[in-house]
Amino acid sequence: MTNLSKSTQNSNSPGFKQKAPKLIDKVPVELTMKYLKLPVEIVQYAFQEKKVPQLRLWCYYKLTHPIGFFKKSSQVDTTTMEQLNIKSPKTLTSHKQKLIRWNWIGYDAASQQYFLRSYSRLKLIVGAKSRLCAWLYPEYFRQFRIWCVAGVIGAQLIWSTFLRKARLHERGKRGRLKTGPHPSLPLSNSLIANALGLSIKQASIYKNQAVKAGFLKINRNQYRPLNLCPSDLKILRQLDANSVRKMELRKNRVYERLPDRLYIGQVELTKRRRRGASKKGKHI
Repeated sequence: MTNLSKSTQNSNSPGFKQKAPKLIDKVPVELTMKYLKLPVEIVQYAFQEKKVPQLRLWCYYKLTHPIGFFKKSSQVDTTTMEQLNIKSPKTLTSHKQKLIRWNWIGYDAASQQYFLRSYSRLKLIVGAKSRLCAWLYPEYFRQFRIWCVAGVIGAQLIWSTFLRKARLHERGKRGRLKTGPHPSLPLSNSLIANALGLSIKQASIYKNQAVKAGFLKINRNQYRPLNLCPSDLKILRQLDANSVRKMELRKNRVYERLPDRLYIGQVELTKRRRRGASKKGKHI
């Protein structure tokens, strides 16, 4: 990831000067968007760097001001606080100041206008390269953090599927190498924790919350029989209990507990089209 302190520039610097558009007091309702296609790597970066509340605010502004700018207004602030359930005006002001400092939004004091940076600019700031995006609908703002978790886990499932197909392709299997549709895949809590920058325990909690919210589906209690005698298992537990913590004795036979198999549920993922491409992003 790109170091934010180096890449962030002042919105009033020469490289970011832009002509102030015509002032508006209120964005017409017909201009608001129905959803956003947010690059997953931006979501992952915000989660790892503990910038989810600020990303949530940026997404709300992007969704309600698709023209890319809006005028500073107490009415806009009040509506934003109501919609995002932000209790204090100081909290909202703090989030906006951080977004300006990180150059996610710009502010022109002369015209009192906020300017929303584009997806490509944010990808450049955080060092994102993948075109994989998660669809964000307005009703997801109440569970935004859980939606972020589901988006990152869904991306891990898709990338794991693609890597598996790539390995088969290298072994001489015929067929076109592409992503999706994909089956459920075992995804360990340690891999999820690494992707989200959390402990394994926290990753497990967030994963279960994403399943409960319907963003992901899960198939638990997967076991594999082992060629190991029950007496050997008892000896191994005495020597090193941690090495056999996933082994269980069932009906006088030793089994290994496998990672939960996850499916993509309500969270939608798609690839953003390249510049100049005529086709729309395809769901995967």
